[in-house]
Amino acid sequence: MLSIIIPVLNEAENLERLLPHLRVVCPGVEVIVVDGGSEDETSAVVRRFPHGRLFSNERGRARQMNAGTKVAKGQSLLFSSMLIRSCLPGLKRRSGGREQSRYRGWTLRHPI
Repeated sequence: MLSIIIPVLNEAENLERLLPHLRVVCPGVEVIVVDGGSEDETSAVVRRFPHGRLFSNERGRARQMNAGTKVAKGQSLLFSSMLIRSCLPGLKRRSGGREQSRYRGWTLRHPI
């Protein structure tokens, strides 16, 4: 099984579109959303989608990714802090307005 770990901060509006999309294009994948202390409706949005598992952790991309790793059930892990933006074009940037292009891309870790 593949586990997708998505660290988020104030991404309610984008998760509203991403989570149903992942359910369609990646059936059977474990989706773990690790919230770093959002002040919007991020938690409520994730709870509405039963295929997404929500965890809260200290703010910080690496901390959130590590927390997601600890609870993941998959043998392969897909990390992406930018999955929200790279998966669906036209989504809004929601991280305090700071530029995040340096985090684009995917990291796939699987057993060797």
